[in-house]
Amino acid sequence: MNASPWNWREFLGALGGTFLFAFAVNVFIVPQNLYNGNLLGISQLLRTLILFLFPVHVPFDIAGIISYILNIPMLILAYVALSRSVFLKTIVCVTLQTVFLTFIPIPSEPIMTDELAGCVIGGLLAGYGCGLVLRFHFTGGGTDVLGLVLTKRFTSFSVGKLSIVINIFVYAVCALTQNIETAIYSIIYAVATSLVIDRVHSENICSEATIFCPGETDAQEIVRYLVDTLHRTATCWDGRGGYSGESVHIICTVVSQYELRFLERYLKHNHHQAFLVKKHNVGINGHFEKYLL
Repeated sequence: MNASPWNWREFLGALGGTFLFAFAVNVFIVPQNLYNGNLLGISQLLRTLILFLFPVHVPFDIAGIISYILNIPMLILAYVALSRSVFLKTIVCVTLQTVFLTFIPIPSEPIMTDELAGCVIGGLLAGYGCGLVLRFHFTGGGTDVLGLVLTKRFTSFSVGKLSIVINIFVYAVCALTQNIETAIYSIIYAVATSLVIDRVHSENICSEATIFCPGETDAQEIVRYLVDTLHRTATCWDGRGGYSGESVHIICTVVSQYELRFLERYLKHNHHQAFLVKKHNVGINGHFEKYLL
């Protein structure tokens, strides 16, 4: 199903997700001298280099500002490859992220003595925040934009997978310039973040849905809903109940997990005699368009 128009519910969801991500980074990751992945990780490495070359006291974290500057090419990509709406939403989220990263207070000491627990909890919170931003049809900029472009082109691709690939480069530099322990804990944080992003970003999860209904009219209405509302097609065939011997109409389709919630709601309110069998995380080869934003 195509993304709904920009509304206040989506904006508030993206706002909350952006704040949660920035909170996780500033409160759990930065105090442990760990590094984020993706474009923000590159910004943190540049911040470390700048402060090493110019050792001046700055009352706030400049990584967010550096990230905003580096996001300019991604903003252009969002406008060219995605849409004007995505471009505007990306500007909003990147600006909010910069503000939050700059002004959310960073504890002088880690709030958790266990470094492993701190990076895992930070990764879970950061990943959930990023996932919320994508789930509400916004994008935090950076590699999110590139990931969405590639995911729309390649059905087996995901934003989380791209994050892991880019992080290999970021943490290799981190290991060479900092120490191996910092790189290892940063990688644990990044993997936790990426896994949660892919779980929360339900538009990225493909599900197979098989619907059984007794009446031909019901079957036609369900197919019409799939085509007209969810913009999906389906394969239909006739069957016969093994116990009752009565005829049954079978409809098979593939939708995103996000779209599946709308399909379940539609069946519940309009076709009480139909029942649905679903299978998540199905592999797909060939043409299948993901309606991500």
